[in-house]
Amino acid sequence: MKKTLLLILSAFCSLLAGAQAMKTYTEDLVVSINGESTAPQKTTVTVVENTDGTIDFRLENFSLVSGEATMPVGNIVLTGLPVDSLTGDCKTFAFNDSIVIAEGSDSTVEMWLGPMLGDVPLVMRGKMTDSRLYVSIDIDMMATLGQIIKVTLGTNDFPASAYTENLVVTINDESTEPAPTTVQVVQNAGGTIDFRLENFSLVSGEATMPVGNIVLSDLPVAWDKDGIREFAFNDSIVITEGSDSTVEMWLGPMLGSVPLAMKGRMTEDKLYVTIDIDMMATLGQIIKVTL
Repeated sequence: MKKTLLLILSAFCSLLAGAQAMKTYTEDLVVSINGESTAPQKTTVTVVENTDGTIDFRLENFSLVSGEATMPVGNIVLTGLPVDSLTGDCKTFAFNDSIVIAEGSDSTVEMWLGPMLGDVPLVMRGKMTDSRLYVSIDIDMMATLGQIIKVTLGTNDFPASAYTENLVVTINDESTEPAPTTVQVVQNAGGTIDFRLENFSLVSGEATMPVGNIVLSDLPVAWDKDGIREFAFNDSIVITEGSDSTVEMWLGPMLGSVPLAMKGRMTEDKLYVTIDIDMMATLGQIIKVTL
C-alpha cells in the first residue's frame, strides 16, 4: 500500500512539473485601419508559458469593428515564442512571419474572414508582467483588403527600472568626485531598452553647469557568456532640457547635435556605463562620464 501511494505521488509530481502555466490578461484593444482608430474595447487574451521557456499567445474571436459594422476575423495564435527578461519581472517577446488566421469559436458567427485570407504577414512585439500585458500587432492586408491593420492591446507605460550608481565626470582628464546618481532603464516590447540619464550636470569645484537629459531609445541588448546584458550606442544626439524646475537654463539644447558613444553592462541590480561626449567643436572639451 505504501509503495502504491509513493508511485501515485511520484506520478502526480511529474505531472505538475510538466504542466503549462496559463495566464489571461484583459486590456483595452484598439484597432487602427489605414490610420483610423476604433474606440478602446476590453479584450481578453491568453498566454501559455511552456515548459521550454517559450510562450503561446492567443487572441481569439478577433473582429474588425467600424461604426455599426463588425467583421469577424478569427483566432490569432502564435506558438513557441522565445521570451527575454532584461529588467525586473518584465518579459518581452516578438514575432515576424506569416500566419494563417484560424476561424473563431463563437458559434453565433456564420463566416470568419481569417481563413479565407491565406498566409498573412504579421509583426508583433509584446511585453508582460504577472499582472499586465502590452502588445502591438501589425497585419499587412494590402494585397487582399487594401488595408494596413494595427492592433494595440494595453498601454506601453510599464515602470522603468532604476539604478543608482556613483557617477564620475572627467573633463580633459580632470575628474569630479563620485556622486550617487539614478538612471532609468525601460524594457521595450521586442527586447530593446531605453536609457535615461536625466538632469545631468557638469560640476567643477563650486561651479555647476546644468546640461540636461541624455535619452537613448531602442538600444539592442546582447547577452555575454556570463549572462550579463550588454548594450551600446554610437551616434549624434540632441541633449534635451531637464525637468528640474529650479534650473533656469540648460546647456544641452543649445549645443545642437552632439557626438556620443556609450557602452554599458547590466544585471538585475547593477549597472555600469561609460559615455564619451565629444564637445570639442562647441566647448573645446572631451567629456567622459562613468556610472
